[in-house]
Amino acid sequence: MGHDKNYWVVTEALAASALFARRTGQADFKEWYGNVLAYASKNSMDHEHGGWYKLLRQGEPEIQ
Repeated sequence: MGHDKNYWVVTEALAASALFARRTGQADFKEWYGNVLAYASKNSMDHEHGGWYKLLRQGEPEIQ
């Protein structure tokens, strides 16, 4: 199994955690949403040009 991360996996986790947080009102899901959003913002979102980096490869440096 590969260790590369496709952007769509992160977006699915973001959407699912937002849905669970909203439907249940549980703090754990709200915290999970915040964690996934922070990860996505740091590693998957292209803030300069808009959109998402399509693939994060294991061993490549994270976006700083």
